[in-house]
Amino acid sequence: MNSRNYTILLLVLIILLGIILRLWPIQVAHWWDETSYLQNAEVIFSGSSNYDEFQIRPPLLSLLIAGMFIFYHNTFSAGILTALLGSLGIFFIYLLSKRIYDEDVALIAAAIYSFSPVLVESGHWIMTEAPALSLLIGGIYFFIKSDFRNNYNLFLSALFIGLAILMRFTSIIIAGIFVLYALMNNRTFKFIKERLLIWGVYILAVLAPYLIWVQVKYNFFLFTIIRANVVVSDYNEPFFFYFISLFTYFPPLLIAGLLLIIYKSFKKPKYSLIEKFLIVWFFIYLLYITLTPHKEVRYMLPLLPPLIILTSYELRNLLRNLFSSKNKQHRHINKRNVFFKQFGKYSLVVLILLISIYSFQASFVRINQPLINTHPTLEITIAEFIKSSNNTANLIYSNSEFPVLAYYTGLKVSPIYARNSDFYTFYENYMTDPGLFIYYKERSEEPPLEWLEENERFTFLKNIYTIYIYSYK
Repeated sequence: MNSRNYTILLLVLIILLGIILRLWPIQVAHWWDETSYLQNAEVIFSGSSNYDEFQIRPPLLSLLIAGMFIFYHNTFSAGILTALLGSLGIFFIYLLSKRIYDEDVALIAAAIYSFSPVLVESGHWIMTEAPALSLLIGGIYFFIKSDFRNNYNLFLSALFIGLAILMRFTSIIIAGIFVLYALMNNRTFKFIKERLLIWGVYILAVLAPYLIWVQVKYNFFLFTIIRANVVVSDYNEPFFFYFISLFTYFPPLLIAGLLLIIYKSFKKPKYSLIEKFLIVWFFIYLLYITLTPHKEVRYMLPLLPPLIILTSYELRNLLRNLFSSKNKQHRHINKRNVFFKQFGKYSLVVLILLISIYSFQASFVRINQPLINTHPTLEITIAEFIKSSNNTANLIYSNSEFPVLAYYTGLKVSPIYARNSDFYTFYENYMTDPGLFIYYKERSEEPPLEWLEENERFTFLKNIYTIYIYSYK
């Protein structure tokens, strides 16, 4: 077997391991954001009208899940889909790293991407972050491969970028950074007119069907994108949250790579244009998410591709220098010096291995769990209670977990966004039809349980911890 076949075999093993890690364990229960996409998919697939979040959620993941439901109508198929989409990034980062550097760097980058705990975890959930990242990496690969001359690759780049935006709206920020790279490469008017604008038109062509649908449904083609941004405009974490999270959630191997990149930047190295672009990508996106009010660890994922590629390059160089033929010529060197040099070299290799094992061990620990996680959430318990009781209501009023309740019960859900004393206004004006009232007490101080007990329109049925279920008439 030649070296090329070994490379292909190793890459296939890395990708297969990445898929298994992202699938394991298969989930039966899902939380709020996951069920938003599942419920939207259910609406697309079955025509259900009990609840949807199309006004704030990008459409692509739900469309793909609905397509999977044709073959197997179960949450398992959705979990398999997102694991596969998340693992697609392993292949694309291999291609991108190979395009920028060489096959050795590409294999290292693929392994880091495949086994990094933050990427494995994000690829495990039925969410948009990991699939969107895979599409983004594919988009930039074809973008660079096109060299701004090949229209076919330029179209493929626009296709992947457009799909990434439809998967996750904030992907448009990375697309903007791509434009910056293009302008760093060529700023002539002819280039902008003949290549960059064509690329933008291709992206708009991919987005056009969705934007037309939004215009028809909501009377403004950007309504969902703006609305999605407004929903997460609350300040939930301190300003330096992401700087702290870098050292908390990113693998130590990547943190070492980041520190090395920062150190080398002060020494004014001769970075290539694409390396400058990767560095700009990392720091501009870090600045963007730092300035946004609502902060979550999963929003950091687009920081990983440039960091993984640059770290893989530095790691390849380090290993190559350690084992280069120049370091094996010791004829005129004192034997003691040779010993210490060899000892230092192998100690460094062991240190790299230990850091790598520590960096990725959390991804492999998950295999100790059962293949199928059947542990129910409180909402599944509520759904089972409703289905097993003599419930005739087809409407749920609730002050929390709207998509979860809608997905697992199949009943129409009327969200109560009012908090505390505002509840009474909602009660008087909007709770006009009989149904069930599922009250998450820790989410609101009003109404008190005593008020519900005294109100003849509410009949207590059951409580599960601080969740109270009432019949409402």
